[in-house]
Amino acid sequence: YTGTTVEFAAPMATSMLCMLSKNPQWNAPVNIYATSVKTIDFLMANLVSNTAFNSPVTIESRSALTTIGYAFSKLSAWNSPLRITDTSGVTAMYATFSGANAFNQPLYFSTGSLQDVTLLFESAFAFNQRLAHWTTSRVTTLQETFKNAYSFDRPLGR
Repeated sequence: YTGTTVEFAAPMATSMLCMLSKNPQWNAPVNIYATSVKTIDFLMANLVSNTAFNSPVTIESRSALTTIGYAFSKLSAWNSPLRITDTSGVTAMYATFSGANAFNQPLYFSTGSLQDVTLLFESAFAFNQRLAHWTTSRVTTLQETFKNAYSFDRPLGR
């Protein structure tokens, strides 16, 4: 799909597992309205053959959201804005941007509940945004968070 903005309204959905995963033609802005969603694992992951995807993504969520795992991994050309409205309840963001080689956008997330950031920016070669405003006091798992994130040289959260 390469048309205009695509909007998904799923107010009762609790999971977005693999929702747009492995769609080789996808290249349109995405707006998702899912106020009950808890998990957005593999949301757009593995669009490996899609080297063109570079559109903004907006996810309208509520505090029910707890897990964002591999959601944007392996989007090799993606470097567009990401907006997730409420991340205050997110405890796990494992491999969220793993392999998102070109991604280098500011991330304005509420991170006070965050505990697991394993592989969060692994192989996100271009990422070098400020994370000093992130609250990381509850983070317990940091395995290979910045592995191969060659450009990153910023101070970490508080």
